[in-house]
Amino acid sequence: MAYYAASDAICEALSIDFGLMINKANRGSLYLMKGQFSMALKELKAAEEMAIAYDLPSIALEIYDYLSQLYAAIGEQALSDKYFRKCIEVKQQYFGDYPRSMIQAWELQNEKLHHVESKNAYEQRLPSVLCV
Repeated sequence: MAYYAASDAICEALSIDFGLMINKANRGSLYLMKGQFSMALKELKAAEEMAIAYDLPSIALEIYDYLSQLYAAIGEQALSDKYFRKCIEVKQQYFGDYPRSMIQAWELQNEKLHHVESKNAYEQRLPSVLCV
C-alpha cells in the first residue's frame, strides 16, 4: 500500500487524474481480495465516479466487475446483479462482438474496393461502346 500512496502523491503533484483512478481501482481490487470490503467499496466507488466522468468504458467495465464481486461477497445480491448487468451492458455497447466486427469491417472494405474496381472497369469500357 505504500507504493500506492507514493503513486498517488506523484499523480496529484502532476495532476494525473487517470493515474489516481487506476490506483483507486487497483487498491479496491486488492482490498476485495483481502476481504476488506468497506475499504474496497470506498475505493471502487471513487474509481467508478472518475471512470464515468472521463467516459472510460474499459475501466468502468473492470470496476463494475469488481463491484459485482464485492456486493456478492457481502450478500447484497440485488446490487451484485445490478453491477453485473452494467458490466454486460458496457461490454455489449462499447465492445460488442469484436471478432465479428472486425470481419464485417473487412468485408465492407472489400465490397467497397470491388465496387470501385467495377465502376472503373465500366467507365473504361464506356467510351469504346459509345464510339462504335
